[in-house]
Amino acid sequence: MYWYTGTLFSGQYRVRYATNSSVDVNGMLNHGSAADLALTSNLFTVFPAPLTAGQTYFWQVQCVGTPDGPWSAVESFVVYSSTPTVAPVPYPSWPVGGYNYYLNPPTFFWYTGTFTTGLYFRVEWDDASDFVSILGASGWISSNLFYTLGVALPPGTYYWRVRSALDNSGTGASAWSTVESFVIPAATSTVSVPYPTAPIGTIVSTLNPTMSWIALTPPALEYRLRISPYSSTDGSGMLNHATAQSSGWTSSTSIAYNSLPSAPPALIAGVTYYWQVQSRLAAPPNTTSSWSYVVSFETAAGATAIVPLVISPIQGQPINSTSAILSWALPGQPQSHLKYDVEYSKSADFTNAVKVSGVNEPVAKIDDLDMNSKYYWRVSSRNNSGEQSKFSSVGSFSTGNITSVEPGHQVIPANFVLAQNYPNPFNPTTSITYSIPNENFVNIKIYDMLGREVATLVNDYKNAGNHMVDWNGEDNSGQKVASGTYIYRITAGNFVATKKMVLLK
Repeated sequence: MYWYTGTLFSGQYRVRYATNSSVDVNGMLNHGSAADLALTSNLFTVFPAPLTAGQTYFWQVQCVGTPDGPWSAVESFVVYSSTPTVAPVPYPSWPVGGYNYYLNPPTFFWYTGTFTTGLYFRVEWDDASDFVSILGASGWISSNLFYTLGVALPPGTYYWRVRSALDNSGTGASAWSTVESFVIPAATSTVSVPYPTAPIGTIVSTLNPTMSWIALTPPALEYRLRISPYSSTDGSGMLNHATAQSSGWTSSTSIAYNSLPSAPPALIAGVTYYWQVQSRLAAPPNTTSSWSYVVSFETAAGATAIVPLVISPIQGQPINSTSAILSWALPGQPQSHLKYDVEYSKSADFTNAVKVSGVNEPVAKIDDLDMNSKYYWRVSSRNNSGEQSKFSSVGSFSTGNITSVEPGHQVIPANFVLAQNYPNPFNPTTSITYSIPNENFVNIKIYDMLGREVATLVNDYKNAGNHMVDWNGEDNSGQKVASGTYIYRITAGNFVATKKMVLLK
């Protein structure tokens, strides 16, 4: 459970939960099931024992002091039960949208939108969308959320759908999913971008992980991987930090980190790593795809100091003040309390940097900055033994009055740039700025952590220059989305970049 204060607070927090929402005159949960968790100085806490599946829980948080602060509003959540009582209608995830599908025989993928076990699924495919005389169907298959045909399909357009049931005889079968389509193309010499599959958005326990991907393209492909502890990319979408490491070309769809030719023997504990993959045809003309989108994972921190993640401000964001609030986060939960050292400077190489030491929380306010100046900042952590992490990536911001550029006098950027959204975390609205050096068709979409599209923010031709778009936390249907981590992705010509943002309510 996560929360934030909206202001600087260096004390502890008390979390209270119950299975009933009743409160006393002070707004405190007072049902007989109510209990307090252990005090914490973090902006999150974890239940010490598993909760009851299917149960609704209510919770609130309080700042501890002399006196204690008021209790927050009561929020609620439901712990999923994995035993289905009603078969859900599945959602086709691939192949969809009438796109070319180069994997033949094809594999159909879907998801249920709920956490359940023990369901059975039936898939049908046809060369006509009415399914009057179907080409084929699976039996009731269990467990897997995919199904591979046993024989290849001839080139052409195909349609497919899927439904679920509670057992292998079709008991309580759901309605059919929406009908999706795809095209099996004729032989081609083009190659599509591969899709990273694991590890993505998780904490890995090994310092020598194996990264895997899939490619929905013809066979006889080769791949190469690129990995870096920094997420910066160049105009082609390739990780471009000086620390980035690349593999050689391989026919395997997975690569272990220690097989990279010039990489250190192991990753560093407590660090977030970013990686991507590229493919090419194994035979002449050896056509090469674009780099995939960038994904990330975290190495388990143990009791070590953890490299923080810069949150805000970043990418030279303007601040109409001579004071700035710097915020950062840890990619994993430390086993001991960490303190932070912050450095800021007018020089990108941190010449004559000012250092703020011993910060207790992942936020710091700095005052007395110079007007109309650009500043750079970074942060490291220290554990109780004095061990210090490496510095984070560098954030930047500009102080003073920010004036708009008159029409016709806009400075054209030299490179494609996707900036970190601001503010981040946010509620209810955040802004995303991006730069394109030439006129291009721009597409910006929001995805949840399962890779499902949430909203489309931009889908239009844009002139060269600097642009900004706001997101109000609503999906494409105009419904407010839940708190959590989301991914936003830009595509502009050959430029592809992704970043994470956090919505907190």
